Amino acid sequence: MQQESDYIDLGVLLIDFWKGIRKFWYLILILMFLGMGVMWGYRSVTYVPMYKASASFTVKTVGDLLDNEVNTAYGFFYDKNTADQIEKTFPYILSSGILQKLLREELNAERINGTISAEVISDSNLVTLSVKSTDKEDAKKILDAVIVVYPEVAEYVLGEIEFEFLNEPELQERPVNQPSVKKDLMIGCLAGAALGIGFVLIYALLRKTIRNEEDLKATLNTELLGMLPEVKEEKILITKSWKKKSRYQEDIYSLQNRVDYLMKQNGQKVLLVTSTEPSEGKTTVAVNLALAMAQRGNKVLLIDGDLRKLDIKKYFAPHGEKTILNILRGEAEVSEAALYLKDEGIYVLRANKPISNSIEVINSGRMENLIKQAREFADVVIIDAPPAGLLADAAHYYEYVDGVLMVIRQDWANQSRILDAVQDFPGQGEKLLGCVMNMVKTGFASYGYGYSSYGYGYRYGKYNQYKGK
Repeated sequence: MQQESDYIDLGVLLIDFWKGIRKFWYLILILMFLGMGVMWGYRSVTYVPMYKASASFTVKTVGDLLDNEVNTAYGFFYDKNTADQIEKTFPYILSSGILQKLLREELNAERINGTISAEVISDSNLVTLSVKSTDKEDAKKILDAVIVVYPEVAEYVLGEIEFEFLNEPELQERPVNQPSVKKDLMIGCLAGAALGIGFVLIYALLRKTIRNEEDLKATLNTELLGMLPEVKEEKILITKSWKKKSRYQEDIYSLQNRVDYLMKQNGQKVLLVTSTEPSEGKTTVAVNLALAMAQRGNKVLLIDGDLRKLDIKKYFAPHGEKTILNILRGEAEVSEAALYLKDEGIYVLRANKPISNSIEVINSGRMENLIKQAREFADVVIIDAPPAGLLADAAHYYEYVDGVLMVIRQDWANQSRILDAVQDFPGQGEKLLGCVMNMVKTGFASYGYGYSSYGYGYRYGKYNQYKGK
C-alpha cells in the first residue's frame, strides 16, 4: 500500500524546517547558551598565557666594518650576497643543536622554556629576534642568552659578527595570546546555533506525515473525500440555528455529499469515523457530518462509540433517561434510549459513564444487537470510535459497520502509524470509504493548499459530480 518516495520535495522540506524552527526554537536557544558556556569553560581550562620578548638589530661582519664604512653607518649595507647569506643562515643557526646546547649552559637549565624565532628583512641585514614563553621572566632571559651565544655559533658560518640594536630588548607586560571573550562567546554561540539548526534539519528530513493528497495516496492508496480547514473554535457545530457562514461549513457539506453518495451507491447505512491518534479532530468531524446529513433530510443516529472517554458529551451534554448501558443490559431498545436533539435535528446515543471493559462489550452479541436495531431505527448511523492507532476498539467495531471514514489531521500522525492503523482492520481496511484531511493550515505552512477570498484553494476534481445527488 505504501510507496517509498525517491526524491525530496524542497518546498515541503522548507515548510517542515520552518515548523521545526518554531517547535524547537527553545532548544536552539539552549544550545547557543550551552555553546557559549562550553567555549568559555574550554578557554578557561586550556588557556596558557604566552609572553614575548623581542629585539630588532642589524648584523655586521668585521669585513663589512672595514670595507663598507660608508654604507654601514647604521649597520645597514646593500651587499646582496652577504644579505642573502644572513637571511638563509640566521633561522637555521637558531635551531641548531650547538646553539641550543650553549643556551642551556648559559641559562643553567635542562630545557629551554620557550620558542625562538627570527624575521630577516629581505635583501638586508635587519633582523627581529623574538622569544615566546609561558613564563614572563624566562622569555626575557632566553632572549638575552640568544643575543650572547648567537655570535659565537654564527662565527663558523658568517665569520665574526656584531649586533647593532635599533631598539633595546624589551619584554611585553601583557600576554600576546590574551583571549577575546567576545570572540570566544560568539564562536560558542554560532556553534550551538549550527548544532540546533542541524538537529532541526534532520527533524525536517525524517518527518513522514500526511501533508497533501499525494502523501495520502502514496501511504494508503485511497481517495481524499474532503479537506477541512483549521478553525479557532474548540467545538464548532453547524446547527440549523448557526447563521455564520464559513468555509468550514461549506467543506463539511461537500464532505457530506461525497460520503452520502458513496454510502448510497454501495447500499451502506452504518459509518465508522476514526483516526490514527488523539487530537486529530475525529469527533468534531463525526458530529458535524451527522448534522450535515440530518440537514439534508436524513434521520441520523450518532453513537458515541468511544466507551472509555465519551467524547460526544463535550458537544451534547444531556444523555437522556436511558443510555447505551440500558440497551446493552437489555433494559431498553435503541428507539427508547436515543435522545433527539431538536435544534441539531439528530438522535444521539451515548453512555452516562465510562466503560472500562469496552473491547469485551463491543465483541459481545449485545453490541451486535444494538447496531442491528440502529440500522432499523435510522437512515444513517455514525459511530464515533476511538483512535484506531491507539486502541483496538475501532477494529472490533469493524464487523458491524458498512464503511470507515478515516480522519487524518494534516501533518500530525506518522505515515507508518496511519498505515498500521488501517492494516489492523480485518481485511486490511477493505471497508475504508476514504479519508478526510482535517485541520488544514493556510499561509506559509499550508503545503500548497491555501484559501483565498474566492473559496477553498483545493479542487475536488471528479467528486464535484456528487453534488446534489
